[in-house]
Order: sequence, then structure tokens, then C-alpha cells
Amino acid sequence: MSFRIDDFKAAIRPGLARSNRYLVEFDSASRDQSEKLNLLCDAVTWPGRGLLTSERYTNMRNSRSAYAFNVEDVNLSFILTNDWETWDFLEQWQGSSIQNIESLNGYILNLKRDYVRDVVIRHLDSSKESNQTVKSIRLINAFPTALNSMELGNANENEVMRCSATLAYDNWEIL
Repeated sequence: MSFRIDDFKAAIRPGLARSNRYLVEFDSASRDQSEKLNLLCDAVTWPGRGLLTSERYTNMRNSRSAYAFNVEDVNLSFILTNDWETWDFLEQWQGSSIQNIESLNGYILNLKRDYVRDVVIRHLDSSKESNQTVKSIRLINAFPTALNSMELGNANENEVMRCSATLAYDNWEIL
């Protein structure tokens, strides 16, 4: 098979997908808060899904077949402003899963339905003028399993602080 540049150009005619064109929407946040969270979100991972398989031997050969699936956690990173609103949002959301999480005892586990939220991640087309959604997914029943640590230090004088979180969820669906 020979390679022709015209074939390649035709294959990419719709435009190449850009990883810096996305939106993140939190179902339970107010409109203003959701817009601010989206603006300050400087990185998000698009989720993946894996099949769990088992081996089976027949006629002296092995074959694999699927028996379940798992989903990968999603990581979010936010630019932190002086009011720490983004960190507060993530900390309060995480704290809604276990009451009194900041104390030394008296923890109360809440029901999962009381702290999960749907999160929508939208990939936008490469045209900066249109902001048309190319692909959207919804993380179903998401919640933060980790509010990651942040490094403070004298060597970071000109650095902008970022807070990051890891979200677990039940599954994702294409919208």
C-alpha cells in the first residue's frame, strides 16, 4: 500500500482534535459556580473503560472472554484563586461522603446517593469561534475519592497554585 499525501489530507479534513478544547460541568453546582469551576479547570482526563477477561481452554487452545468491566478514575486539576473557592467546593463535596471527616472520631458514613453527582465532560471542536461540542460524556454517580496535596515552598515564588482531585464513578455514557 502506498502512502499519498492527498489521502492523508482527506482523512483529516474535519480537523484534528485538540486536547485543550473542553468543558467540565458539575450538575449540582450553581450556574455561576459551575462556570467558574469550568474556567479554572486546567486539565481533565477523558475516562477509559477496560474489560475484565478470563481464560478458557478448549481443544488444547486458550481463548479469552469478557465477564465484567471496570472504569478508570478521572483526574481534575484546577488553578487556585486567593478565595480557594475551588478547593472548598471539592473539600465539601468529599466531606459529604463522611460526616465529621475533619474530626478525630464520631465519623458517620452517608449513603452513596447523598454525595454522588453527575459530571459532564465535553470535547469542543478545534474552531475557537464556534465552541461546538464534538463529543460529550457523563460520569454517572461521581464523587471525589482524593483531594490531592499541594506543595507550598519558597522555591515556588512565581508558581500558580493548583488543586487536583480524583473522581470515582459508577460508569460513563456518551451523550
